[in-house]
Amino acid sequence: MSLIPTPLVPRDDDLIPVTVCLTPVQADRLERLLAHCRDHSGLDDESVADMVFETGLQVAEQAING
Repeated sequence: MSLIPTPLVPRDDDLIPVTVCLTPVQADRLERLLAHCRDHSGLDDESVADMVFETGLQVAEQAING
């Protein structure tokens, strides 16, 4: 995750930036998850945020598809 809205270096892929608003509780949960992953998995924050988003998207799709 980055607080910088526009990447300083153009990316080679076709990603679309997304902004989300979190409650303070959600922000704390995400920060704890990011810290855990930094310490135990070696994943960077962007990879973890991508994983969280992809997992949530899959769960939502499963919920609407039955």
